[in-house]
Amino acid sequence: MACRALRDAQRMASNYAEDLYVDLESWKKDHSEAMRCLDLEERLALLNGLLELVLRVRARYDSIVLAEALDYDSVIEQADRRIEEEFERISTSCREIDSRIKGFETQGFGVDGSTEFRVLRGRMDVIVAEAGRIASIEGRVGFRGVEMAPEAASHFREMLDAHVRSQIATTNQVQPAD
Repeated sequence: MACRALRDAQRMASNYAEDLYVDLESWKKDHSEAMRCLDLEERLALLNGLLELVLRVRARYDSIVLAEALDYDSVIEQADRRIEEEFERISTSCREIDSRIKGFETQGFGVDGSTEFRVLRGRMDVIVAEAGRIASIEGRVGFRGVEMAPEAASHFREMLDAHVRSQIATTNQVQPAD
């Protein structure tokens, strides 16, 4: 009888050990994903700060009022083109990051900073879309060096500014689905 009790105890211990091992293995996967999510949150906090800085500098750059006519300068044109290319590159990277955030959210994780990131990403996308729209209007050479009546230039700038403000307002109102 002691032999039978010992055998039952061994079988129960073995089954319990297997169940415990399976639980630990599943915990390791969840723990690993949680650690990756935490790493993403920390990096996202830094990225949000950098995106905010870039957007503030861009807003300051866009608010510069020129007192005199701007002559065509190929160096300035190239610099503007490189700036627009960098915004496109940032926007593309942000789309990839957003898809990774969605991957964690699909698994049930809440990603701190994702709402702020999506608002900033939307603002970046507005800048890229606006640059593309203006490039399609201006063509390769652009309007630099073209003279317009001051009232027409002012009216044109007001239309562009109103469009950008409406795009930013629309982007800021869109909240991600939780």
